[in-house]
Amino acid sequence: MGKSFKITVIHKAFFEDLAKEYLSKEEKAGDCPVFEIGNSFIIDGEDPKQPENFCTYAWQDIFYVCHSISGGATYTPWWKKDHMQVVCCTDGTRPVSFLVELISE
Repeated sequence: MGKSFKITVIHKAFFEDLAKEYLSKEEKAGDCPVFEIGNSFIIDGEDPKQPENFCTYAWQDIFYVCHSISGGATYTPWWKKDHMQVVCCTDGTRPVSFLVELISE
């Protein structure tokens, strides 16, 4: 273990129909206010900790992938490149997708 990795925000979505049907205050809903496309975070694989200003819920959702990749996991042939994966938070009305990739051996 101990390899560094990078988390990059690559996509944001908002499902207005789901918000209207299920959220109690859908008029204030919209895409995720925490992240912007292109935000990136470098993580030390020795002791991976939630980055500052990173959504706690998103971190809980993607931590296992971060931990696996920093440990050398690869998901080929599903992904075009070794030691990377696209993963998202579990917010069903406004999910954010992240690219998690190994950046140092």
